[in-house]
Amino acid sequence: MRLCPPPWTAGETAVFARSARTLVAGLADVGDADRDRLLALLKETVVRLSSTARFDIAARIRALPPEAAGGRSFLVLLRRCGAVLTRPDLVRALDAARAGANPWLAEEEALREAFGLTEPISAEASERPAVRPWREALAAAVRTPDTLRRFRADPPVDLDGRPIGSRDQLDALIGVFVNAASRRAMLSWTG
Repeated sequence: MRLCPPPWTAGETAVFARSARTLVAGLADVGDADRDRLLALLKETVVRLSSTARFDIAARIRALPPEAAGGRSFLVLLRRCGAVLTRPDLVRALDAARAGANPWLAEEEALREAFGLTEPISAEASERPAVRPWREALAAAVRTPDTLRRFRADPPVDLDGRPIGSRDQLDALIGVFVNAASRRAMLSWTG
């Protein structure tokens, strides 16, 4: 990788794609200084693989030891492989985030990667600013498991009694996750 730094040409990524299994295995052995470059390379190369090969690579990524992530998330790489993200994938990404620098920021980034919300939605930018009170109530509710359980029992509606959109709900849940007393309950929000 040091002999062939980014940006990579189509020909270079095609050559690397033939060694995708070896590159994935390298994640367990590479140091933190080279891990970001290896992840970037894998993100570029896996899209060149057949669907069967991408499935195999996703299984290999999931089989890596937890320390192979080095505080980073493999969620984007799994998505590039065409994998359907699972709760264990998310839990593993959150565990990796907690092991790295700035865990509260890394956890939020992992959640945003998992749910496809790349940017926070502020109450002002939301389609309906009437969502703000629900967001504030959620922030207060996550402080104790009992309060959160009672909060979940009520349907998420805005001041006008209209249902709050799923993107607004997800954004609010991601925003309060790091302060949640019961993260397990937060991860089980839908069921």
